[in-house]
Formats: sequence, C-alpha cells, structure tokens
Amino acid sequence: MKIRVCKLYSFIICLILLLDFNLWYLFKLPTWLFTMNSKSNKFLIVILILLMYIDVLFTKQASIRAYRYQIRYSMILVLTVVFLSVSTAFMYKAQGINSTIRIANVYFVPLLVIPILYIYENDRKLDSLVRMAEFATFLWYIVAIVQYNAYNFSGTVFLHDFFGSEGEVVLRNNTIRLTMFAFGNTAVIYNFYKLICGDRRRIWYASNLILGIICVALIQKTRMFYLADTIGVMVVLFFSGKAKNARLRNITILVVAIFYLFASGMIEQFLSSIFVGNDVYKLNSTEVRVDAIGYYIARFLQNPLTGMGFVSESKYPTLVHGPLMDFYFSDVGFVGVLAQTGIFSIVIYVMPLIRMINVSKLAIKSGCAERYCFQIALTVYFLITSISIAATVPGCAVGFAFAIAYTEIVKRQIHEMMSF
Repeated sequence: MKIRVCKLYSFIICLILLLDFNLWYLFKLPTWLFTMNSKSNKFLIVILILLMYIDVLFTKQASIRAYRYQIRYSMILVLTVVFLSVSTAFMYKAQGINSTIRIANVYFVPLLVIPILYIYENDRKLDSLVRMAEFATFLWYIVAIVQYNAYNFSGTVFLHDFFGSEGEVVLRNNTIRLTMFAFGNTAVIYNFYKLICGDRRRIWYASNLILGIICVALIQKTRMFYLADTIGVMVVLFFSGKAKNARLRNITILVVAIFYLFASGMIEQFLSSIFVGNDVYKLNSTEVRVDAIGYYIARFLQNPLTGMGFVSESKYPTLVHGPLMDFYFSDVGFVGVLAQTGIFSIVIYVMPLIRMINVSKLAIKSGCAERYCFQIALTVYFLITSISIAATVPGCAVGFAFAIAYTEIVKRQIHEMMSF
C-alpha cells in the first residue's frame, strides 16, 4: 500500500515539475490553465501540493515521525501564510481576495517537502523525481539555446507565452534573455558534483554541465547567479578530495583559477558592472537596487509585524514599486521578503536557511563533507543569492522546496551513519 502511495505521489510531483516548467512553453495551454499556472502564479501547483500535504499530515504522519522538525515547521508556515493573508485583507480594502491568493499561494510551495520525505522514508529512493528534474532542466536548456539563436540570427520568437501577452522579448546586451527556472542554476553545481564524484553517467552529466554553463552565462545573464554557481562549484571542488594529495590538488586549482580571474581583469569588470552601472543596465543596476533596499526597509519599519503584506501591484502600483515604479521585491533578495512579510520572514525564509547551515556544519564535523559536498555547496548558493534573488520567488520556489527536502534527507543519513 505504501509503495503505491509513493508511486502516486511521485507521479503528482513529476506533474508539478512539468507545470513548473510550463511544459517548456512549447504547447499552447488553455487560458484558464495558463492563468492558474503562470510565471507569477503557482495556484494549480499549490493545490496539488496541498492535497498531498493534507493526506500525509492527517492519515500518514506516523510514517514520517523521523522528520518531526519539518512537520512542525510546515504547520507554522501554514499558520503564518494564512495570518498574513488575513492581515492583507484588512490592510488593503480595495484589493480582492483573488489577488491576495494569487500572491500568497507561492509561500505554500515548501509544503512539498512533506510528500517528498514520505516517498523517501517509505521507498528509500527518489530516482523518478531526480530523473524528472534532470530531464526537465535538460530540455529547457535545449529550448532556451534554440530560442536564443533563433532570435539572434533571424529575430524569430516561438516562446510567445514565456514573454507574456504583450510578447515583448527581454533583452540584455542586444541578445534575448531567458530565466532558468527552479533547477537551471543549481543544476550547474549538481552536474559538476556528479561528474567529479565519478557517477557512471558521466556523458549525461558532462553534457548537462556544458549546456547549463552556456545558458546561465550567455542566455540568463544574471550576475548573482554567475557568482553563486562559481562559488558553489569551488565548494564542491574543495570538499571532493579523497586524500590529502587530492585536496592539495584541488586547492591548487582553486588558487590558480582565482589568480587568473583577478589577473585577467574579469573580477574588476564584474564588480564594475555591479557597482558603477551604466545606461544599458540602468533599470537593473545596483544603483537602483540600493535605492530599492532603502525603500523596502523603510516600508518594513513602518509595520515590522507583517510588513507590506501580500499587496497587489495592480491595485497599489506605487506602493509596491516605489514612486518611480522601478523597484521590485524580487530584485532585492531577502530584503524583499522582509518588506513583504515582516518578522514572519524568519519563518518563511530564515529558518530554512539556518537549517541548511546547521546540516552542512554537521556534515563537516562528522567527517562526511566529501560525501555531502553538494549539500554544503547548495547552502552557500542560497546564502549568496539571498542578497538579490530570494528563493521564495515563483520561479525558484519549487527548487527551494527540493533543497529543503534534500537537507532533511542528508541530516537523516548522517545520523543513521553515526548511530552505527
């Protein structure tokens, strides 16, 4: 019976992955379905997650007793999001309940952790989910590269739904720009980890790694993801040595690589693009983000308990985006979460990160750093990206839920090894 439930949950989660990638925007979805499953609205995904979560919590909780922390955390998260939603309804009378639900639903996505842990605890493997995530990311890499070249060579756009109803493409440096969704960025670190640790499917991971680097560097073109992926790969390289000589080799490679980056001027150019800014990057430059940070911190200080709440940009545009309409919650990382959810951002964002840090420290102290170097790299990745891109935004939320679940599984495995 448990195995059948695990298969059902695995099927639903694979469906969630397909929906999160929106079927790679290759198929025209019905309007009602696209409305409930867009880049900014994860309502359909959340409904599927809630069905599994409620089923586990009320009928199968005994099967995941080992994950009491996550059970308690998930309940606190539900109460937090519900409270913030109700508070929003009182704060913004002109905003309908539908708008509040559309904005708030993404914060329920971490509840996906519970059914994932149920599958692992009862089946002891997550092969189908991992394979699906790998395949979905690989296919998006291919689609993104084809669209990138099609636009650059002939001006052709076939991902119309990706760019919204107006169909205006997003450009940077006169070339098309596409996001990498839930796993596209962390997959660079993951594929490098699987490759360097000697997985049997080396050709598969090497291909994914090359495609991932191309997409992150040339097509997505987000500087913070460059930095997070680069440091994540360095963390994997540092902790992957199987002997003192291997560790020495890895340290040497890191030192040479860092020296080259500085000597070639790449670091200087990178920092200059961040701190100086120019006309091309004006709307997304750090100058604007610094102003946005000041604005959102001021909004938080006006109401530290709940922040601005789940306020709708369509009803209160200048409140959400500032007087010049160029500030975005998603551009200022954790500060955006803090401004939107107040001190409840501790539950929504800080607690999962602290859990990742503690489990990574446990891996190092227990002598399991080599085996779980991806966990350590993943923690570093989320800490770095929190500066400007929060993991709770709709495009990253499913990947964040998988990372939280992976952290719990790593903790469980380490404790099991230490008990022998």
